[in-house]
Amino acid sequence: MTERRSAARFVLVPPADAVVRSIQDVVLERLERRKVVIVSPTPGVHGARRTIHVNLGARGLRTLVGETWRTQPVVANGVLRHRVTLGIAEDAVGGPADWEAGDVLSCLAVRAVPTRLLNISARGCLLESASVELYAGAIGVLDVELQDGHHVEAFRVSRAAVQARARPSRLGVELLPIEPFGPSIFQLIAQLNDHVTAQPGDARG
Repeated sequence: MTERRSAARFVLVPPADAVVRSIQDVVLERLERRKVVIVSPTPGVHGARRTIHVNLGARGLRTLVGETWRTQPVVANGVLRHRVTLGIAEDAVGGPADWEAGDVLSCLAVRAVPTRLLNISARGCLLESASVELYAGAIGVLDVELQDGHHVEAFRVSRAAVQARARPSRLGVELLPIEPFGPSIFQLIAQLNDHVTAQPGDARG
């Protein structure tokens, strides 16, 4: 993400709690009645829930809600990936009653990850998160609750600075101008003078 160092940014004091919904392309490898196995770019977190959106082409979409049971590294086409086994929740929508893994055209995995919003500019922001699923190049949706309500912004992680063990990573994030999310979080934060500190300088996070 490129941005002039003279661009304004706002540092949130204290940082705002936020939720990131990370979105990943995955391969649905195996499907059973109460279990699904996917191959993912990142390892699963034991006990974490993921929503799996399955594209069946002309047969429509299916949604599975699963809890991570186990994860193991694998090499696929010379690239490190992770085989993640999830138990399918009872409240899954459109479960595997009328389709199988061979019917799948594409598959997306979505997971809600707690983060903190540290600062923001017109083009990007700095997030803090302990999640291994937020890596450089990852995409998703950022949800922030501000004084005037709930706001959503699409993003792409431009860089990830991994901290020491047991400390959250800091993520430089590029905000994507995708409609219909409405006014940008930056514009809204700029109006909250009692919640932020305006600073000139590097807004890349």
